[in-house]
Amino acid sequence: MIAKLNDCCKMFIGTHKFHNYTRDVVYKDGTANRYIIEMNCANKMESNGIEFVQFYIKGQSFLYNQIRNMIGSVVAVARKNLQPEVILNSFKANKFDIPLAPGEGLMLDRVSYDKYNEIKKQKRMDVKVMDMHADEVDAFKKDII
Repeated sequence: MIAKLNDCCKMFIGTHKFHNYTRDVVYKDGTANRYIIEMNCANKMESNGIEFVQFYIKGQSFLYNQIRNMIGSVVAVARKNLQPEVILNSFKANKFDIPLAPGEGLMLDRVSYDKYNEIKKQKRMDVKVMDMHADEVDAFKKDII
């Protein structure tokens, strides 16, 4: 299953038109272009009899609900509710209804502003995510989420 999820994730890597993964953006709109640097499904976990998978997504920027739609389409392919070709075709001018993953169970874990910090380096305006509470965050993920 992880291998199948990763095959789907690979389809998102690169620059594509993500107009089908958000709202109010059309194919011809320049804002539909987004660059996904890396996407994969890493860990499979189980808690109280419920299986979870962890996705890693690194992109230049994201549109509204883009990540939820990306996850929704990957899961739909894994569950055989969607053909893998739909993901590749969704980057074309066609209009597709992409499944939206529910917000429940999704968690934004780490955020990086590498490119922004590189651009602003000369002004000393780095945006950093502090890891000083990493233990508490990990405990929250384990106990609550």
